[in-house]
Amino acid sequence: MAAVRQLVQRAAQLQQEIVDSGKGGASPKEFYKRNHRWSQGLLSGAKAVAIGCQALMTAADQVVTGKGKFEEVIVSSREIAASSMQLVMASRVKAERGSEKLRNLNETAKTISTLTGTVVATAENCRDKVATANTLDFSKLSLHHTKLMEMETLVKVLETEKQLEVERSRLSELRKHHYKLAGEIEGWDQEVGASAELWEQDMINALKNH
Repeated sequence: MAAVRQLVQRAAQLQQEIVDSGKGGASPKEFYKRNHRWSQGLLSGAKAVAIGCQALMTAADQVVTGKGKFEEVIVSSREIAASSMQLVMASRVKAERGSEKLRNLNETAKTISTLTGTVVATAENCRDKVATANTLDFSKLSLHHTKLMEMETLVKVLETEKQLEVERSRLSELRKHHYKLAGEIEGWDQEVGASAELWEQDMINALKNH
């Protein structure tokens, strides 16, 4: 969480630097109105990081109590890393190439990537160990019971394949809806002004509330 908070703070600092160096004689409100899609993209990225953090903490707690799945930890960790890079890429669009604040943001994103990578590797290792421990011993099964279990397993395979197909379709529709919402949030359909102070506060609030 400390690294994520630092990421949000550094993104806000970089954005302020961009506004100060690029707005010319325009007011902050005018600058944000002209660059609304870009500024809202940063806010969207910050919120996505915050949501990923909350999901990771919830998933980790559930795994510890035996109620969760390692896959939930893995997905949440990867989402945090991806959202962090989204935030960096959005910031890089208007930042000066030699900006120290951009370098700081990149370093924090790399730290988050390393940390989440460690979490993913640990979760995968634990998952594999649990799967190995739960491997059944078929050596004492009779021919009759072996055949019954074979048929039961085949039924489960078919059910799982069908469920996988349904979930993939659901994932595709969710992603389409996410892109649609992101487009609306990032100002594809509207133009509003904002200030750097409000943007930074929104990002901090997003981190606290999600």
